[in-house]
Amino acid sequence: MFGVAEANDDRMLWRRRLAGGFYDFDTAQNAGGTPAPRKPAILKGKAMFQVSVDESFSAGHALRGYKGKCENVHGHNYKVRIILEGPGLDSIGLLYDFTHLKRVIREIVGGVDHKFLNDQAPFDVINPSAENLAKFFYDETSRQMNAMPEGARIARVTVWETDTTSATYWS
Repeated sequence: MFGVAEANDDRMLWRRRLAGGFYDFDTAQNAGGTPAPRKPAILKGKAMFQVSVDESFSAGHALRGYKGKCENVHGHNYKVRIILEGPGLDSIGLLYDFTHLKRVIREIVGGVDHKFLNDQAPFDVINPSAENLAKFFYDETSRQMNAMPEGARIARVTVWETDTTSATYWS
């Protein structure tokens, strides 16, 4: 357990971090000169905000060239998650308006929902794998996004074929 001075110092370091300052916890020291406890590596570097929207759809497909049961026509109840990230917020405190992001993803989902993916572009040429679906949603979302605050971007897109299998694309 930390001593009172160490705990107070540690809380102050976290306050500085939350206030937007950069703090390298690997080189941090407590009041007594001893190394501060390590914080998760994800907290190193620049502060970022993330927002995400999930949507679901149902579609059929067959994996061309696959040897196994997935080469046959079958379907999934897919889930798609789009995650945006950025270092700052707009003038009203938003990274990106959820309503607009939902509208974008629903429009893309509308083109594949209750369809046979192998008949839909670009899956009439490339296999409709979860990996290719994730890239498709990334590319289409990127194309339709507008007015994001400076530095904001699509961090990643994940597509679930089942509750336990997913593929993620980021660039």
